[in-house]
Amino acid sequence: MNRREFLACCGAAGAASAAGMLGWPRGTWAWAAGDGEGPAVVVVFLRGAVDGLSVVVPYAERRYYDLRPTVAVAQPGKPGGAIDLDGRFGLHPALEPLARWYRDGRLAFVHATGSPDPTRSHFDAQDYMETGVPGDKSVREGWLNRGLAALGGSQGTFDGVALSPVQPVITGGSQAMLCVPELRALRLDAGKQASRSFEEMYAGAVRTVLGEAGREAFTALSEVQRGRLAAVKPAENYPKGRLGTSLPDISRLLKAGVGTRLAFTDAGGWDTHGRQSATLETRLRELGTALSAFAADLGPHFDRTLVLVMSEFGRTVAENGTGGTDHGHGNAMWVLGGKVRGGRVLGDWPGLDESALYEGRDLAITTDFRTVAAEAWGGHMGSGHDKLFPGFKSGK
Repeated sequence: MNRREFLACCGAAGAASAAGMLGWPRGTWAWAAGDGEGPAVVVVFLRGAVDGLSVVVPYAERRYYDLRPTVAVAQPGKPGGAIDLDGRFGLHPALEPLARWYRDGRLAFVHATGSPDPTRSHFDAQDYMETGVPGDKSVREGWLNRGLAALGGSQGTFDGVALSPVQPVITGGSQAMLCVPELRALRLDAGKQASRSFEEMYAGAVRTVLGEAGREAFTALSEVQRGRLAAVKPAENYPKGRLGTSLPDISRLLKAGVGTRLAFTDAGGWDTHGRQSATLETRLRELGTALSAFAADLGPHFDRTLVLVMSEFGRTVAENGTGGTDHGHGNAMWVLGGKVRGGRVLGDWPGLDESALYEGRDLAITTDFRTVAAEAWGGHMGSGHDKLFPGFKSGK
């Protein structure tokens, strides 16, 4: 897909289009405060830099196979081959559980995306993608926190939730966003004595981040005890692993009608410097199974849910000497949801010719990750997309 075709998917010839990058009109949803049934955005961050060239395989490119003699995913129709998407790109076979959502037009990919900052440091790149201000280490406010503010601010305990053992940068900021490793950490079945103990634990907390987090968690605990979440049970077909725990919890929040508008989770293990083929076979199967189970588990709530999958950067086009790939630049983003106009691989594909590679080694970035996030947000949430990334103008 060239640049002109890419912009056509936006419904206009410029960035100020009234339609989102993936082709749906902005304002599809309008959040009604407190109704618990408005649109929701879920961000899944793959930490470690997943290899986008194995996720969305450019199997029509001869150089892909020349530069990856042992780790390239075979062409469709061959043993272990990719699942054809559009005659040019294919889906890694371990992601077969997601093929149905692509065929149904509910899953799209945007290739050659990423952060314009050249860093190959995992930690710096993750920070930049989570703050949405690449290159500026002084910014600590996350773009999901800005998004919550743009939607009117936190109005309830579960408006914004991070399923994470530590507060991620993307949710940090002025708006209260609950952070728990998993919902059972709130002790869903705890009795009154446990509640009193929890309250006493934080009763003397000063107004620090820790104190606020404790009070927020106690409020969450009391709501859970009133039965808002206790009555909702997730499906049982999730895989084991990090996302097999966090995604059912997010589904539970969305189905319980507790007001969740934004949710975040992450999973590591994507830094494939060696044994890439075997590692990706396992990790992508878990990821694909978890996301497919999540979409099905949501039922009618899938229509109001938008899932963005992203990673800090891509990996080198050429394989290394240990059966893996090294830190690169461009990658692929995924967009999944009941209102997504998918079934397409979007983006201005730069190709893999040597002259087209970033610094002669990496997939070039032709679409800033902030464009994808802002356009998808604007199309789904209806407003607030212009507040996510200070100083950035979408469309490049």
